[in-house]
Amino acid sequence: MRVLPAIMILVLSLPVNASKFFARDELKDLHLGEVFFYAHQQKYFEALASLDAELAQFYEVDERQLNSLAKHHNLADFSVGEIELQYRMHKRADKAIRAVLGSEVDLLTRNRAVLALANLLYQKDDPQGAIVVLESIKQKAVVSNSDDEESTTSISGDQAEQVIADADYLKALSYVSIGQYSKAIESFEKARGFEHLEGYWHYNYATAFLLNNQPERAFSLYNSLGRISTDDPALAALKDKVNLKLANFFMDKNNSLADPKQAKDFFDRVRLDGPFSNQALLGSGWAALSDESYQRAIVPWTLLHERNITDESVQESMMALPYAYSKLQVYGKAANLYHYAVNQFTAEIQRLDQSIRMVRDGSFLKAMTDKRHLKDENWLVNLRTLPETPETHYILSLMASAEFQSFYQNYKDLDKLNETLDHALTSLDAYEDIIAKRRAYIEPLLPAIEARFKQIDSKLRLRVEQRDNLAKKLNNILVQPRPEFLAFSNERFYLNRIAQLERKIPSKSGQSYQRLQRLKGVVLWNIYREYDRRLTDSHKSLMSLDDVIAKEKEAYNSFVRTRQAATQSYEGYTIPITRIRAQIENTKRRLEGVQAKQGHLMETLAINELDRRRKRLESYQIKARFAMAENYDRAIKAESDAEIKAIQERKLQLEKEQELLELQNQQQQNQKQQMQEQQKSSSETNSEERASLNGSDGHNLNLITEMAGV
Repeated sequence: MRVLPAIMILVLSLPVNASKFFARDELKDLHLGEVFFYAHQQKYFEALASLDAELAQFYEVDERQLNSLAKHHNLADFSVGEIELQYRMHKRADKAIRAVLGSEVDLLTRNRAVLALANLLYQKDDPQGAIVVLESIKQKAVVSNSDDEESTTSISGDQAEQVIADADYLKALSYVSIGQYSKAIESFEKARGFEHLEGYWHYNYATAFLLNNQPERAFSLYNSLGRISTDDPALAALKDKVNLKLANFFMDKNNSLADPKQAKDFFDRVRLDGPFSNQALLGSGWAALSDESYQRAIVPWTLLHERNITDESVQESMMALPYAYSKLQVYGKAANLYHYAVNQFTAEIQRLDQSIRMVRDGSFLKAMTDKRHLKDENWLVNLRTLPETPETHYILSLMASAEFQSFYQNYKDLDKLNETLDHALTSLDAYEDIIAKRRAYIEPLLPAIEARFKQIDSKLRLRVEQRDNLAKKLNNILVQPRPEFLAFSNERFYLNRIAQLERKIPSKSGQSYQRLQRLKGVVLWNIYREYDRRLTDSHKSLMSLDDVIAKEKEAYNSFVRTRQAATQSYEGYTIPITRIRAQIENTKRRLEGVQAKQGHLMETLAINELDRRRKRLESYQIKARFAMAENYDRAIKAESDAEIKAIQERKLQLEKEQELLELQNQQQQNQKQQMQEQQKSSSETNSEERASLNGSDGHNLNLITEMAGV
């Protein structure tokens, strides 16, 4: 079998499951989980905003190991590049992923980063660079032990194997892109057997064989893919696409292997409810028509004729079905179908004109950014069924194209950013209202708070000063013992009273003085005897006093922080808010300009597509009118020919009847002449008999006469 040129028009950049930021591992950080929650919903802007804030906070803290993100910071750094890649921020994604490759990360995360970077290069049309990057994928890592020895550790598990398979698959696609088909086949072989690549792998594997001049092997793979049984909608659509491509190949008249019968078999494999069903029904009819099986062509075209007229295949069937009837010489039916087609084309042309006007009025862009797409994933597809959005009825194929989808995603992201900026401006107004209310509430309370604060501040300073004096005295006692400083209050009272009495006694040799000295000695004895214990207790009391003062300072600092927070909650925000508002408004103006250009580009694409469809319908309309007139003429001619033929047949029948009557008359005349001649001959015979009888016996004559009388 020769190379199948129709199959070579394939989309080789099929989904490569390189994006693994949807972490399945158990997360210990709630904020990172929120990031993945947004990423799962394809809210990449929200995911990036949350992740950037979380990483900025993580890298600013002093003790990072205490942060819950510490366990996942490598995954978080890698997820930045992945989400930016999904958000089509290729330049920033490139930098982020390369930064991850230059850091100390585990082997699985590193392989994911390599795969993401290679996928980025492949999308940027650099397959050679993707291959070079993919060469750094490793299944084993060298680990240094504590005794300066090295050992190797390998990664295992479903995720690790899937990353390796995706890398081989992407490498194969890259080899196909640069024309090294043999190496591509080898890489495809390594990626065989993975469920998430099923269908896409067969599709591109067959393409590699096809481009490597092995058409028999390619056709076998395409044929097996066209017969696969699956419940996956995407895989079923790919199966229909392969069957349709194979059918079109065998329908190509420039192909020496053209075989309409075999093409019809491939057309019949396509599902009747799939995305390629209309094209398959149309092709099935043409395959039957090429074999002059007009009755068989009518069946699929009749089924297609009843479907949505906005589809190009349905529009073509509205021209093909009456053509088949005309080939069967059913000119009246064909003329009526052409008349119906003309009316439908006229109505659709009017709707196209209305659609073009609505696109120019901006209704198309409003429909594209309608919020109902957040609830319905098939919103764009369902637009063609909504009566209020006629501008989208004819551009479903345009909206499904990769170019338009890229423009649409950009426009939708710009619209989302515009909404985010509007929300930010509204939030700034709300912040200003909050600040004003805080100021109005806190400022009247500040005078009383300030007075109380001064009291607390003076008391604390006094207590701290008293404590410092005590500490200083105790330190001096350690150098120069002064037991009297450790006397109790009652002992101090006794000593002071004794001193007063000593001053009142005139003679120090008297008995009273001696008694006072003995009493004083008793008091001092107790003080000196308990000096060490009292000194120890004093230090313990000082330490407990330190605890009390520390608590007082903590309360004091808390009061200071609360006071500062109270004032800082409404002071110092005017300038930052003004600056941020100016930045947002400036960004919003720039964004609106970019969005307007992007919207104009989308409207231009839509108008060009609608105009193309309009011209196509006008061409069909003109052809249908001529064909309708021709079939009416043929029908009238056929009817007149039938009447003339009937008249001629009647005339011939009358002529035959006239000839038959003349023949019967002639026969009757002949019979009459014969009878007359027979009568004449019989009369002559009778006369002779009578003459003979006259000469007979008279007796016999009388007897005969009597008998005759009787």
